[in-house]
Amino acid sequence: MNCLNLRSIVKKGDLSLKKKKVFFGILLALFVILYNFIWIDKTFTMSEGWAQFYNGLLDQGKIPYRDFYFHLPPLNLLNDYIIWKLSFGYFIIYRMWRLAERILIVEIMYYLLIKKVKPSIAFVGCFMGAVFGSATVFDLGGDYNQLQQLLIALIAYTLIKYIENIKIPKKKYGWCIATGIIGGLMFLTKQPLVLASLVCFGIMMVFLWILKIDKNIFRTIFFCGFRSIYTVMYSRSISY
Repeated sequence: MNCLNLRSIVKKGDLSLKKKKVFFGILLALFVILYNFIWIDKTFTMSEGWAQFYNGLLDQGKIPYRDFYFHLPPLNLLNDYIIWKLSFGYFIIYRMWRLAERILIVEIMYYLLIKKVKPSIAFVGCFMGAVFGSATVFDLGGDYNQLQQLLIALIAYTLIKYIENIKIPKKKYGWCIATGIIGGLMFLTKQPLVLASLVCFGIMMVFLWILKIDKNIFRTIFFCGFRSIYTVMYSRSISY
């Protein structure tokens, strides 16, 4: 009977922890929405509008880098173009899509943090991160900087899933491929981001090799590198 009671208590504890994780996850999204609604329809920053101008040029059939100057790699242009089309020409809807993107970033980080810390601590950390991340004179609810943040959050997610499934070859290499694809998308966003990510990825791989956690470390690097290069080359072929 004592063993049964102990098991029921453990199960109740697990259920309670799951409820806390869900509760603080929903609360985080609500807090981010409320914070952004303080200014989302009241400001028009100095850097807003240029993306829509480029979208107009694309609608005219003009090709970036040939018919007009664009200071960033092509993924930023494509990302803005798709979101603007889904906004039907309204800035307020465009900002809502960017707000959804921002919520996705903090929720991914929250999911990663609750693996190691209490849900309440993860909630505070992610919300403060969202506040500090928007505390600039040019924050407009989303631009190429936010796209970079989303890709960083995604690659952190795939790398952690790779670590979690390191003993299961099929899943491990699946997450390696996903990491490589995101790495390629990073290259198409801004090259310094790739350099910083490669440094972090390299350090992690060295530790895994030294600790002999992944015995096929070079195959892992090959999978990631190949998918990154393939993603970049495939996007180049599409552009032509």
